[in-house]
Amino acid sequence: MHEEFLRRPTGLCDPKHDAELLLCRNIEVTQSLLWDEELIEIVLEAAKCRVRLGVIEYPQQTFSQKYTEIRNGDTQLLDFNEFRDIFMTTCRALNLQFAQELFETLHTSDQFVNLWNDFENVVVGQIAFKYASIVFRSDSNVVSFSDAFWLASRERMSKDNMSRFSWIPTKSEFAITLDKLMGSFITSELIDVMNQCMRFSHSAYRTRELLITMSNDRNMMSRMTCPQSSLDVHGKIGETIVNRLLRKRMRFFVFTMEKIVSHFQELFAEMVRHVFKIGRENILKAERLRDVEVALKNAFLQLTALITRTGVRKPVHEGMDMFKLITDEMRLRSVSNTLDLSYLQMCENDVRRVLQNLMTTELHGGFNRVRGTLLRLAQTAKEMPNEEKNADFKDTMVENVKRMIELDERTFKIMHVFDKLYDDIENRGKFPEVLEHDKMKIEMDKVKVDSKNLEKGNRETMENIIEEIVSGEDEMVVMDVQYSKKDPISKKDIEKPVKADKCHHVYDHDSIIQFANSKRLIDCAVQGCKAKITIAKLKEFPEFFDLCQDN
Repeated sequence: MHEEFLRRPTGLCDPKHDAELLLCRNIEVTQSLLWDEELIEIVLEAAKCRVRLGVIEYPQQTFSQKYTEIRNGDTQLLDFNEFRDIFMTTCRALNLQFAQELFETLHTSDQFVNLWNDFENVVVGQIAFKYASIVFRSDSNVVSFSDAFWLASRERMSKDNMSRFSWIPTKSEFAITLDKLMGSFITSELIDVMNQCMRFSHSAYRTRELLITMSNDRNMMSRMTCPQSSLDVHGKIGETIVNRLLRKRMRFFVFTMEKIVSHFQELFAEMVRHVFKIGRENILKAERLRDVEVALKNAFLQLTALITRTGVRKPVHEGMDMFKLITDEMRLRSVSNTLDLSYLQMCENDVRRVLQNLMTTELHGGFNRVRGTLLRLAQTAKEMPNEEKNADFKDTMVENVKRMIELDERTFKIMHVFDKLYDDIENRGKFPEVLEHDKMKIEMDKVKVDSKNLEKGNRETMENIIEEIVSGEDEMVVMDVQYSKKDPISKKDIEKPVKADKCHHVYDHDSIIQFANSKRLIDCAVQGCKAKITIAKLKEFPEFFDLCQDN
C-alpha cells in the first residue's frame, strides 16, 4: 500500500488542486504497530508534493529504491524496531526529496515570480491603471471589456501569462487558467481577494475620473444655475450672486473631492503594492517549499485584512462608498440643473465628518501602540547582557524598526493631508469667497513639501535606532514625538499648548479645562490612550510651536 501511495498518489486523491488525501482506517482503532499519526502525516505530505509534480515514471519502484539505498545493500533480517526506524527514515527522505524537486520546479525560469509580478500589475499596477483609463475616461467608447483588458495587458504582462489571464465582464474581475503545479499554490481564495482589491482600485479611479471630467467641463460650470426653488429660499440675495457663488463652491468642492479620492486611491494601492513586495521578497529568498507556502498564506491574510471592513479600515471603505455616491449624485444634479447650495453644503458636511472621523480614528492610537511596543523592545535589548544578544534577536529588532519607518512615514503623511483637507473644507464653508482654485493648488503643493520634511526627521530617528542595535551600543536613542497641531478634543488648532504629565499628549489649555468641567482627573481623549490626566499637573508647553514648525 505504501509503495503505491508514494509512487502513484494521483489515483488516490480528488482531482481538485492540492486535495486532502483520505485515510481508509482509523489508526486508533486498528492499533497498528507500524503506522502512527506522525508517519501518516509524513506520507501525506510527500504524496501531496508528488501530486503537484505530476505523473513521473521511475525505472523502479520509488519507495523500494529509496529503502534499499538507505540500507546500503544490507540483506540481513531486521527486528521490528530496526525495520520501523528505516521505514520512517525512508518516508522522511522521500518527503524531503519531493519537496525539493517541487521547490526547484517552481523556480524554474522564474516563472512563479513572473506570475506574482503580473498579479500585482493586474491588481494595482500598470495593467490596472491602463484598463481603468480605457474604460472609465470621459470619451471612452469601449464595447468589449475583455478586449479592453487584453489591450491593457499587451506589452505589460509576460508572454507566458498572456494566454492564462482572461476577463469576466459580468463580474468585472479577472480569471486565470493554471496548471496543476501553479494551481496548487495560487488558490481560488487568493484570486478572489485579489479581485476585490482590484475592484476597489477601479472604483476609486472611476470616481476620480468623473470628478476630473466635471472640473474640466467649463461649459457645464458656466451654464450652472440654481433652480428657481432655491433662489426663492435665498430671497434678498440677487440671482446673479447666488449663481456665481454656486459655481465657485462647486469648483472648489469638486477639486477638493478629487484630491481626497486620489489620496484614498494611492493609499490603498500603496498598501497592496507593499503586500506584493513583501511576498515577492519572501518567495525569492525562500530556501524550501514551506517558506513559499508561508509567504503566500501571509499575503492572502494581509490582502484580506485590507478589504475587510473592520477597525481602522472600516471608515476608509465607508468613506469611499460615500464619495462615490456623492460624485454620481452631483453629476446627475449638475446635468439636470437641480444642484443648489444647500445640497453642496450637505455634501461638504458629510465629507468634513468623514475626514474628522479618520483623524480621530485608531490611526493615532494604533500608531502610538506600535511605537510604544518598539520602544519597549529596544529597552529590553538595551538591558540584556551582551552575551545574550544573539544575531537572530538583532536581526528581528532591525526588521521591526524598518517596518516602523514605513508605518511612521505613511501614517504622518496621511494625517498631514487629512488635516489640510479638513481645514480647507472648514474654511471654505465659512468664507466661500476666500479660497480660489489656484490657491488650493499652491496649498496642496505645500502639504507635499511638509510631508517630506516630516518623513525625513522620522527616518533619521529610526535609522539611528538601527545603528544602535547593529553596533551593540548600550545607549538607545529615544524616539522624537511627533505632535499634531489639532487639539484632540475640539479638533481645532492648538493656541495655548499644555502637555499631560504621563502620556505627554498635547492639548489646548482652554479646551481641556472646559472639557474637564471642574473635574480633577479625566481620561486622555486621544484614541487608544488609557492614561489618566491630572488637571493640576498639566504643564505649559511653549516648545510645541517650534516642534510643529520643524515638522
